[in-house]
Amino acid sequence: TDENNCFYDAVKEIKTIINDYELLCAVNFPEKENQREIENKLIFQSPIKGMSGIKKNKGKVATQFRMPGYPFVLVTTDIYREGEDLHTYCQNIYHYGIAWNCSDMEQRTGRIDRINSLSNRKMINLQRKGFDEKLHVFYPYLEKTLEVNQVNKLFTSMNQFVQAFDIVDSINEDGLASTKSAIEEIPKELDIYMKSKFEHDSFKGYLDNGNTLKLNSLIGYNRTDIEECLKKINLRIQTSGQFHLEPQINFEDFKIIGDYNLQKRKYRRGPFRILIKTDIYPGKFTIEISSYLFKASTKIQKAYNENIINGIFTRRMFDIDDYHAIGQNYSMDNINIDKLTEDLLLLVNDSDEWEEKISGLDSIVFG
Repeated sequence: TDENNCFYDAVKEIKTIINDYELLCAVNFPEKENQREIENKLIFQSPIKGMSGIKKNKGKVATQFRMPGYPFVLVTTDIYREGEDLHTYCQNIYHYGIAWNCSDMEQRTGRIDRINSLSNRKMINLQRKGFDEKLHVFYPYLEKTLEVNQVNKLFTSMNQFVQAFDIVDSINEDGLASTKSAIEEIPKELDIYMKSKFEHDSFKGYLDNGNTLKLNSLIGYNRTDIEECLKKINLRIQTSGQFHLEPQINFEDFKIIGDYNLQKRKYRRGPFRILIKTDIYPGKFTIEISSYLFKASTKIQKAYNENIINGIFTRRMFDIDDYHAIGQNYSMDNINIDKLTEDLLLLVNDSDEWEEKISGLDSIVFG
């Protein structure tokens, strides 16, 4: 019971699992998975997890978040708007990105607003509906920005939606399609390329007096700039060695993947990824180079932890889909592609050395 005890959180987590065992089995392991399958779902937890549309382990992260303990925070796009419940131990949700449609926002909040949610269980067990038992939904926004207009629009729509329930008995028309209407032809789907007239390259606006609006300069890079950068990097990478898989550009995800043939390491594989992504600063982009290590397993996790503890393995490891990887970042501004290529080769060789030492494997990531 001593919160200062180093085992306090671990004991608390174990007690919670025991007390909520049936609930956890129902929401996380309904198919009665075997031990190995459960380990694969829960391995490599961390205090904070991030999830977006480019990642494939959506279900695995959701399972971990539905467990007591790590992760305590889940930062995500609207990829979790539907399909996964996140309610078992979460009571607070912050909508940093909002939609104009109030039903869309309710759908997102609904991930934790469910039967048997943490809030629901508190209300039933304590038989009260105080602040500590309710869901806490926050809408952070920046003053003196467009976000003020968005939040105002959203809250107005939400209020109108709630008020509509009070007048439902007085509404005669239920909105059903009339059988008396003669439908001669169903409208065909428009087969056209939709492009916003407000895009920077095509926007033409006019003031009330008829004069054309002056367009400000772009901040950062447009899509063409990023694609050209990828082409230059790919061209240089192709001349840097031999490959099991030639470097390939994916313009949709702004990435290059490939697999070196490591001649100095008995022709082992050196799978890698180069990804251009947004930086934390507006208009800035980061180029991330990464080399794949191995798939997750209990045995490899133990070996990795031992090397970390002994100070042998010092690189930061992170997840790419079902694999663990090491990498480093560069600013896209004035990028030195030759230096990036040299660093990628060092990274791939370093990664393969540790893969062989820790797992004894030579992973085939692509193909």
